[in-house]
Amino acid sequence: TMGQSAMPMPSPMVQEMRILRMAPPVKGRPPNRSNRRKVRALPNRRGKPGEKAAPNRGFAPFNCCRTTFRSLQTSTRMKNATKYADRLRSCFKSWMKEHKPAPIELSDPLEAFVRGCFAMNTTDARAESAIKAIRIEFVDFNELRVATDLEVHALILPHYGGPAADLEHRVSMVIRGLNGIFDKEHTLSLARLRTIPRRDARQLFRDLPEIVPFTEAYAMVYGFEAAAVPVDDQILALLKAENCVDPGVGAEEAQRFVEHQLKAEECYEFYAAARHHAQNAKPSKKKKS
Repeated sequence: TMGQSAMPMPSPMVQEMRILRMAPPVKGRPPNRSNRRKVRALPNRRGKPGEKAAPNRGFAPFNCCRTTFRSLQTSTRMKNATKYADRLRSCFKSWMKEHKPAPIELSDPLEAFVRGCFAMNTTDARAESAIKAIRIEFVDFNELRVATDLEVHALILPHYGGPAADLEHRVSMVIRGLNGIFDKEHTLSLARLRTIPRRDARQLFRDLPEIVPFTEAYAMVYGFEAAAVPVDDQILALLKAENCVDPGVGAEEAQRFVEHQLKAEECYEFYAAARHHAQNAKPSKKKKS
């Protein structure tokens, strides 16, 4: 009508999107991303309508999220990964020749979690001394869960032998973790995790408060015999010294890289051999020139 502005025409891209949405799937095939009706190339952003779109500039429906995810995956890959993977394999064989680990001894997942909190960046003897002190003082892990940090810290400190500040963090991780498990499972038991995929079970540990990658991987290895490789500062220093990972990576990224390079049945042996080598290998002496 007179005095009213005419409705603007939709842009060519909007028109093509409408066509794509209305196009029915091809008969005889299930509807999926690949059998949608094809439409002509959309106009170039800098060109005129009807001209062929420039490479990688056309509208790519259904693939934008996938492309973004792949780009994120590529950005997190370690540089020179092939070189580090070959070196990792070589060191693994060498460590296995020096010390072949004993067969894995599985334990209750709760105990594996608690032990993993005390085994990080220390010896197995110190971790075992902390577990023994807990067993003597507390009836079960549920009693440990409701104990105070100061009470547990004072109990373990004489037997642990490590720095007090370091022990405070470990005790806090144990108590917060046990309470997190209780809140998620409504009971202090991880028996349900044996009935679900290990990936989901590992995610439960990763979601616990104050958890570190070493502890969640340790719990998965010794509680479920899962394909995980715990990496703490000692093993990370060993991997960097042996040129098995990039010097700038942290423990979490190194752990993901190592797990990606190993077979499922190799993860425990690698961890045990690397831990033994990191704690017992003598530093190489440089020859005097």
